[in-house]
Amino acid sequence: MRPSNLVAPLAAMLLGAGGVAHGAEVLKTENATMNVGGRVQLLGFAQNVQDTARDNHRLYLFLKQGRLMLSGNVDAWRYGMMVAFGGEDEIKAPTPGVSLALLDAFVDIPLTFVNSNTYVRVGQFRVPYSRERLTESGTLLFADRSVQNLAFRMGRDVGATVFTKAGPMVAGLGLFTAGGRDVPERYLPQTLGTPMVTLRAGIDTGLGEDVFVTRMTQAPPEKPAFGFFVNALYTTDSLVGHSSVFITRPAEKSLLLNANWNPYLARAPFELGKLWQVGADVAMRAPMGPGVVSAELEANFGVYQNKYGDIRVPGGRAQVAYELNPVHIALRYSLIQPDSNFAASNVAITGTKAIQQLTPALTYNFKGFPAKIIFDLPIQINTPVIFEQGVGSYLLVQQPDQTSMLKNNAPITRQDVVEARMLVQASF
Repeated sequence: MRPSNLVAPLAAMLLGAGGVAHGAEVLKTENATMNVGGRVQLLGFAQNVQDTARDNHRLYLFLKQGRLMLSGNVDAWRYGMMVAFGGEDEIKAPTPGVSLALLDAFVDIPLTFVNSNTYVRVGQFRVPYSRERLTESGTLLFADRSVQNLAFRMGRDVGATVFTKAGPMVAGLGLFTAGGRDVPERYLPQTLGTPMVTLRAGIDTGLGEDVFVTRMTQAPPEKPAFGFFVNALYTTDSLVGHSSVFITRPAEKSLLLNANWNPYLARAPFELGKLWQVGADVAMRAPMGPGVVSAELEANFGVYQNKYGDIRVPGGRAQVAYELNPVHIALRYSLIQPDSNFAASNVAITGTKAIQQLTPALTYNFKGFPAKIIFDLPIQINTPVIFEQGVGSYLLVQQPDQTSMLKNNAPITRQDVVEARMLVQASF
């Protein structure tokens, strides 16, 4: 296919010409393919928070996702790219105008001398750690990930991972910068620490997973299938210019790597700390009656340490769902146990009482079109809320950087907060 012949189908998909778009293979030759897809998510959000300055009832509407995906192969080599727009396109000070729009850009290089199912992935992509974090967001049974993701997420990074599948055995060993995604070129003096080393390994008896992507919704299985994985990562910080890799990480910071929660991270003079996390997760899907039952269970433990002190956080998530096409019913419980040393401006943030979340959800999948609507009801239990004088209250699990207001003696309380969310998703 000549490049000029790609213009019409690409324009039709991107601009919605000709009615409903379902995605397409826009290039296919004897040795190469190219596929283009996209996803839009619109999120409606209601919340009830005790607030002495503003209304207790809040209502929001967001364009949560606007994504464009490109994937394909050239012979046995595979490639992928994903770009984010809309609300998840982060623009951060002190360099306004720099947007973190690129999510994935990678190439899978086949290691045929090992076997046909072994590759090395190079570029920017998901760090293979945590089932929930690796779940493709378009397949979630809830409007968002759980509260435990806040404590352990590693998101995307730049590096390489060797991964393989041999029968039911699945494994991947990765090496990353630990600096996160979309880091601009900066040639600065440095003191090197240890790059982030990750491991995800386990057994998959029919879920069809690799070490990078999991899915909560799939084709109905003919028989029970399950997967069990263990996860581990280790890295030490590096001094770069006037700061460090951990401190300047631009996006997807866990609480352990957030200087507004971890008082040891940016304490002067800088002391290079180390981060390690371990976890395990299990998932199953099985036919039951006229539908499909599924369940997931995940536990994680993370530690940050340097000479000033250490932060230790356990957490986990459990969920169960039943699918009777076109409806999904799901229930999820998650928690994190905050460390008593979490602090900002020398003021303790949370204490050690567990931050919990219970979320029932209902999903309706539209027939004949790749779209769905999700209704869920997150119940935040013992969630920390900070109050800004004259402005109002913020939930710290949703806006964790607001702990910076502790320098102005802003009070923190624990509340039970009920939310209601509606997410409309359309894909092509």
